[in-house]
Amino acid sequence: MMQEDHLQKRMFFRRVGGFSINQKSKEVVKSLQYAAELLDNPNNLVTVFPQGALESNHIDEINIERGIDYIVKKIKGDCQIIYYSAFIEYFESLKPSVYFRFLNCGTNRDFDFERLKTMINDHHKKALKEQVNAEH
Repeated sequence: MMQEDHLQKRMFFRRVGGFSINQKSKEVVKSLQYAAELLDNPNNLVTVFPQGALESNHIDEINIERGIDYIVKKIKGDCQIIYYSAFIEYFESLKPSVYFRFLNCGTNRDFDFERLKTMINDHHKKALKEQVNAEH
């Protein structure tokens, strides 16, 4: 799930199941409900940009939007919540390398939005520091 204008610029995401959300539209609730319905099935995966937009992975603070709170609270089944930071680096190569840092955020059963925001930002700051020292 990604912001509609971002998806229009990156249509290849549609080939892997990408769908849009327009935060300024009355349809925003339908998109959020659709994401929650997908997650009712434990065989599904939904990737969400919790900050509501694509941003540089080198920012200091991630502003988590309330949409993730809405989605998680609407999931009827059990759902694992994973956050990840992805860092793209070139170092001395012409080809980029991607470094992922994963964070287990619990499940929808023990979900707390304020705790999630703190966990994600603490994780992201730590991941940024680790990235500076990444081996290449």
